[in-house]
Amino acid sequence: MASNTDKVGRGILYVRSKLLEGSIASVERFNTWYDQLHIPELMRLEGIQFATRHISASPRRSNHPYLALYSLANMDVLNSAHFKTIAEQRDVLPGMQYTIFDIAEFEARAYNLLKSLGSASTSIKGAPQSIVCLYASMPTTEHAEEWVQQIYADKLREIADLRRLCLYRCTTEFQQKNNSGDVQPEAQYLAILEFDTDEVSIPNSGYGGADVEHFTLLRWFGHYI
Repeated sequence: MASNTDKVGRGILYVRSKLLEGSIASVERFNTWYDQLHIPELMRLEGIQFATRHISASPRRSNHPYLALYSLANMDVLNSAHFKTIAEQRDVLPGMQYTIFDIAEFEARAYNLLKSLGSASTSIKGAPQSIVCLYASMPTTEHAEEWVQQIYADKLREIADLRRLCLYRCTTEFQQKNNSGDVQPEAQYLAILEFDTDEVSIPNSGYGGADVEHFTLLRWFGHYI
């Protein structure tokens, strides 16, 4: 078992999204924008190592069924001028000018990597086929690290297809407002379980009160590490 807590500068950009109700764009057009325009543009930034796109295993029950994760070699990339000036205006439909925000809603957060648990002998070949996200609020980082360590020891260590468990702490939120005008609160800590199968069978409860959400892989970009 390998454990790493010294990756202070590493982290992820976590982006949830959904097509707006009555959107003039199709899912295919939305995916084309994401896969062929937006992610390749972000991947040109120095410091973004790879990206993955996922969809909720229960998309009808998820408010934002799409998830994009960007692995950051250093969180400072989010403060770069290039990142801040990435174009938001795109030809979402042929011959018509729409911003992506005319057809879709996004929620984004930046997370710092705190701890990684997994098998040192695991042969990593590409992105995991599915992930499970655990969202939790903890009084301190020490409590959060003890929480994932206990979960790993009690529930997950013997699962054959589990590749890795990573613990993150939210550092920045870029949230849109809901229909009532209120900003949605989010848990400070995020644990991501990576699996080498899309047929994940783990309980949806028993994680110290954390909310649980399953996602399956849509596509990955770059060199997955």
